[in-house]
Amino acid sequence: MKYLRILAMEFYTWWLTSIRYPLDSLSSLAVLYIIYIGLFLGGKVILGGPAVRSAIETSIIGYTMWFLGIAALSTMSRNVAAEAQKGSLEQLFVAAVPVRDILLLRGLGSTLGAFVMAFIICLLLSVTTGSRVPLGVGSLPALMLTLCGMWGFGLCLGGITLLSKQTDQFVNLLQLLLLPAALKTDIGWLQWFPLARGVSVAVAAFRQSPAATNGLWGLGLCAALWLIVGALVFDRCVLRAKSGGTLGHY
Repeated sequence: MKYLRILAMEFYTWWLTSIRYPLDSLSSLAVLYIIYIGLFLGGKVILGGPAVRSAIETSIIGYTMWFLGIAALSTMSRNVAAEAQKGSLEQLFVAAVPVRDILLLRGLGSTLGAFVMAFIICLLLSVTTGSRVPLGVGSLPALMLTLCGMWGFGLCLGGITLLSKQTDQFVNLLQLLLLPAALKTDIGWLQWFPLARGVSVAVAAFRQSPAATNGLWGLGLCAALWLIVGALVFDRCVLRAKSGGTLGHY
């Protein structure tokens, strides 16, 4: 129950921020919608054909999962940087809940907010184009496992931020580098990243391919690996920051 209350409060914080700053929220929705409509209509108008439609569907699934993935990825590092800047970072370490769990719950709350925005955009896209958005219930297991892996990736960044305090530009660069992983998933070494593997499985699930079931097992192992690595890296960075006396410094 304690964790559910924390998660509910994190999502409520996101909701309050969204409604209290409507211009920023509406601008974010507008930018996302323009990108989605560009992906959907651009290829359809310029090229056309069933093969291109398949590529458009893959791009929309990839971009949606990239958008949700970077929300899960960046929240932890930015929360650590913000707490350090305010001078309240050490307070997180004396809370009743371990700081790693707090960051994971904040990442989950931020991801839920991003999921609401993605749902609104997909609904608008369906209404304005009259076409079915290539995301459905069958893609949800792949999406959830992908986000679990991205939360592990985010823990790594959170640990790095504990040591360096400012990683905003590095995180922004990493987000751009991850975009090809979501749109070009047939590169072998990218399958080690949960985002690329997750997009491949989600596309297979949308097309009702038998490969989706087998892909879920590999994606689950990949997500578990990244969660374990993220937890180990974060704990190691916490110990190093404490031993160096730089935990509360900015």
